[in-house]
Amino acid sequence: MFLIKNKLIKWLIVIVLLILLIFSLSDVIHKDYKLEAIKNLNFVIYEDSYGIMQAGLWLKDNTSNDVLIYVNNNWPVIAYYSKREIMLLPLFKDFSPDIDKVMNKNGYYVVIESSKDRIPSLDFVLNDSRFQSIRDFGSGSDKVYLFFYNTSNQL
Repeated sequence: MFLIKNKLIKWLIVIVLLILLIFSLSDVIHKDYKLEAIKNLNFVIYEDSYGIMQAGLWLKDNTSNDVLIYVNNNWPVIAYYSKREIMLLPLFKDFSPDIDKVMNKNGYYVVIESSKDRIPSLDFVLNDSRFQSIRDFGSGSDKVYLFFYNTSNQL
């Protein structure tokens, strides 16, 4: 009986050591991947946020430091790449009739195609003279539209 217990303990120790080894190797592989991502882009950019990254970089390179950027989602990515002041718009409330009260300063508005609940909607923005289309980035659900919002262009 003592011999069986001893073998069982040995096997348990071997199994535990193998599990620890596997986890330590996966952590090393994961750290290398994260390190490579940090070297290249400071953090991992997923395919569906590439257009957002491009828009943020464009804002950084083509606007003054004191410009205001209106967004209704993915604001951390825009803020990180643009290095600009961000105003997060109300998420689940249609403020379109009173847009001049919420968006009361000139600035840029970033519309992300994949955002289903964006307000003001793309249709609203395309038909409102206060919004001037600047350019777009990405494609498909990654598509990002950039508009300049001018408070003095009233309908």
